[in-house]
Amino acid sequence: MISILLPDETIVDIPLVDVRWMETLDKMVEDLGTKIQIPLENVDLKTLQKIAVWIKHQTSKDLKPENLNPKDIDGKFEPDPWTADWLNMNMPLLLKVYKASDYLEIPYLIDLISWAIAKKINGKTPEQTLEILEF
Repeated sequence: MISILLPDETIVDIPLVDVRWMETLDKMVEDLGTKIQIPLENVDLKTLQKIAVWIKHQTSKDLKPENLNPKDIDGKFEPDPWTADWLNMNMPLLLKVYKASDYLEIPYLIDLISWAIAKKINGKTPEQTLEILEF
């Protein structure tokens, strides 16, 4: 387990098996070890919990980060029902999860969320796109 200190002073313990999915944290653990709290300035609790659910689902299928290729997410990609349900979140949360995935360096999740956003805005007018993205 490693302890993560979030911006609101919340401390979250993350199993090492889950840390390997997050390249940023994995590198920090390699450099600093597991005995310290690692501050995470750019991720809130709700967002981290959403990512943790996705990671738990991947590990429950015995998948490892190196087994998922972001290039597999292309124009023909269709998510399985669990993933489609997981991606069904409001746009502000989806964008937060995207930003956190980028910060934590989870390549497959970055591409998965990019695909979901692209699918939502595909064929929309600029005005409709801004409305979907809630800008």
